[in-house]
Amino acid sequence: MQLADRLFVPDERWGFEFREPEPIRANPYLDQEPVWQEPPLPEELVDLLQAQQEAEAKRKDRIRYMITMLACATLPPLMFILLPVAAWFGFQWFIRPNLNKQRIDQLQHEYRKVRDAAFAQYQVAVQNWKQAVAAYDEAERRRWETAVSWYPIRLVSAPSRVDVFGGTPEGWASLLATAGGSLLGARQDLVLLDFTEHDVGGGLAALTAVRGIPVNRIALPNELHRIDLLATASTDECAELLAEAVHGLRQSTNHADARALHADLLNAVLQRLSGPLSFTRIAAGLAVLQGAYEPSGGGPLHSAEVERLSAYAGTLGQSEFTLKELRFLSNTLHLLAVDGGARRMASDGTEPGTGYDSPWNLRGLTIVATFDNNRRRKEFTDHVLAQELVRALSNREPQGVVVVAGADHLGLQTLEAITKYARRADVRLVLLIEHLRGELQQLMGGTDSATFLMCLRNHQEATTAADYIGRGFRFTLSQITEQVGRTLVTGGAESWGVQHQEGESWGSSWSTSRGPDGTTKSGGGHHSTSESWSRSWQETRKWATADSETVGRTMSRVYEYMVEPTTLQSLPTTAFILVETGPAGRRIIAGDCNPGIALLDNVSDRPWPS
Repeated sequence: MQLADRLFVPDERWGFEFREPEPIRANPYLDQEPVWQEPPLPEELVDLLQAQQEAEAKRKDRIRYMITMLACATLPPLMFILLPVAAWFGFQWFIRPNLNKQRIDQLQHEYRKVRDAAFAQYQVAVQNWKQAVAAYDEAERRRWETAVSWYPIRLVSAPSRVDVFGGTPEGWASLLATAGGSLLGARQDLVLLDFTEHDVGGGLAALTAVRGIPVNRIALPNELHRIDLLATASTDECAELLAEAVHGLRQSTNHADARALHADLLNAVLQRLSGPLSFTRIAAGLAVLQGAYEPSGGGPLHSAEVERLSAYAGTLGQSEFTLKELRFLSNTLHLLAVDGGARRMASDGTEPGTGYDSPWNLRGLTIVATFDNNRRRKEFTDHVLAQELVRALSNREPQGVVVVAGADHLGLQTLEAITKYARRADVRLVLLIEHLRGELQQLMGGTDSATFLMCLRNHQEATTAADYIGRGFRFTLSQITEQVGRTLVTGGAESWGVQHQEGESWGSSWSTSRGPDGTTKSGGGHHSTSESWSRSWQETRKWATADSETVGRTMSRVYEYMVEPTTLQSLPTTAFILVETGPAGRRIIAGDCNPGIALLDNVSDRPWPS
């Protein structure tokens, strides 16, 4: 019940886009931690402590000086001089420090009181800081945990057609539950043609029933009796419808002449049937043209109808081509005429032709699913239903939204016809296509359309999708170079020399002196020689080492996929990539259609602002 309430909202929602919340911000209080600073000591206390330290440092010297003065004071001449001096110094050196110590103790006691009070304030500040840090971290954690991170995805271009390529039945079921819930919540009618045989609309049907919205489920071909696909079509429309359905089985455009012949034969049969049209009666009419009809009392045709058809059979050519195509057409129509509805009547007790008039005008959710063990009957039913959709859209019968799940085998021509008439009827068309290959690639990027790309396991399909998403320029690291070198330089030198010196000197001197004893003369001379030798020798050695290292990085501008093919191959079941061209240009969004996301607490009700 809660999931249904969350999904059935009036605003369109195709999935959810994840946006990483703003990361936890750095705590601004971390760098505001209180720092303890010791209170300054009183100046008086500083002076007293300094004086005390000086007294302690000079105590020994002062004691020695005092003993010396007292020893000298015992001498009578110095007694009267040194005793007063010794008394004064004794007071200053020994008694006064004791008096200062009492004052120091008092000042220190007062200082400790001031410091203790300041430290108590510091501890309160630290505690307040820790609480502020913890409160901020807790607030940021709660903000991050409760921040909105999922935003609904809406189609801003309001396209008339939505193409979904790739994916699995489980992924499609999730997409239908998410998108279908919002469409039905906006009071739009939704018709789902389920050709997948996997009941991709089962989850949406269960949620719709919980909300009290009508749910209509029709299983074809077993319940053909509940709807009359041919009742509202004219003769020409019915002939063209069946001819196109038969032509679609061949999956080829080289049978245009056969398609024209099928239309002529069906038109001729329908014009000669006077009662209500049904596959059984049409198949019986074709059997008349073949000459293989065996009339009986309880046959589907009246005698007058058999006569008119037999008369027309005589005008048919007997060429091999005509007979072959008539046989093919008759065998194909008989696929939906087996038992004439008796088997279906026995399954639920209703008469053939009773039930819904048309699946296109029902209110709420209508699911028309096809399933049959006979593959040809299953495929023919799919084509008949697709052509009936084309006819209904051309007559503007459906309203709201039409979803075709498993539309791969319908062919490009049929899908383009459905697209054309859906746009004309102002009906939104949603195509769920499993494989992106062949001619279906031409559907991508069509006019007035949006494309969802889900998981594509095949590498060629993934490459095609990646090409459609596009490429872009980006700068990537392309080269890293590292160069390491070492330089070693060594050298040396030697020098030597010899020096020889010789010298010689000589001289003479004379002197005369006079005295009482007479005159005295003296003289002398000298001669000297010298010789010196010197030798010098010098040797030098030098060396040097240099290391170098160079690291370089090269960035290059590359043109590459915006979404790699391997990413598309590995997408989760409910993940998708939306490619849409809106008023603001082309946008590419990665999203998830898991309906369970709607139950989360961090889901916004508004899209991410683009």
